[in-house]
Amino acid sequence: MPVLGDPGHADMIGYLRGLQSQIGTPSAIIMVSAHWEFPKPRITSSPQPDLYFDYYGFPPETYEYTYGAPGSPELAQRLFETLTAAGLEPELDDTRGFDHGMFIPMMLMYPDGSVPVVQVSLLDGLDAESHIALGEALRSLTDDDVLVIGSGMSYHNMGGFGGAADPANIEFDAWLEDVCTAS
Repeated sequence: MPVLGDPGHADMIGYLRGLQSQIGTPSAIIMVSAHWEFPKPRITSSPQPDLYFDYYGFPPETYEYTYGAPGSPELAQRLFETLTAAGLEPELDDTRGFDHGMFIPMMLMYPDGSVPVVQVSLLDGLDAESHIALGEALRSLTDDDVLVIGSGMSYHNMGGFGGAADPANIEFDAWLEDVCTAS
């Protein structure tokens, strides 16, 4: 499995595989996908989304992955109501499949596919203030044993992987980790 077994990602793969033993199994997951941008927050609402292979240029077997996690129309509706109350004008989407920003980490974290997942898009333009409001609205759902995951990396230039480390990227990642983990 080249995408899931890439030796260049060994630390990340090991980390994701160990998360379930560290945090347990939530009743559901809301996955905010860095691979889906839309003018308004979009929310997957199908009871059984297909996989959406939103990448290219990988070996043929990477387009044959399966991951049977269910969606959760009930959680999607709660999320819709929560984001509406926050003034974010969300939209439900019952046709969008789970993209690789969801199914790749979830295949490592919860490989049996038993945890329901609802995916949420980012907002076009990536305005920080709007995304902070989105995050604050999502926070209220974590009280019900719902795990919220932001999927994607702070740096996503595939041409930059495997080459020399970019000092600006390393500095930004260190700053971002400090900000996100500060008490």
